[in-house]
Amino acid sequence: MTKNVCGVDKAVRTVAGLVLLASGIFRLLGGGYWGYVSIAAGIFFLITAAIGFCCFYFLFGISTRGGNRE
Repeated sequence: MTKNVCGVDKAVRTVAGLVLLASGIFRLLGGGYWGYVSIAAGIFFLITAAIGFCCFYFLFGISTRGGNRE
């Protein structure tokens, strides 16, 4: 599993993940299923930021890392 997410991308994913997670929690308090979707997306973004690998980038051959840096 080669890392394909760079530092700037990690920062954006972290912020987006936290926003989606908070949004999902507030949506669950109001009722409805969109809160679960938002929480799942937030967790996905946080995990991909933490491990530095995005499965969708892998599927489409994309990498935001320049060169062969680890």
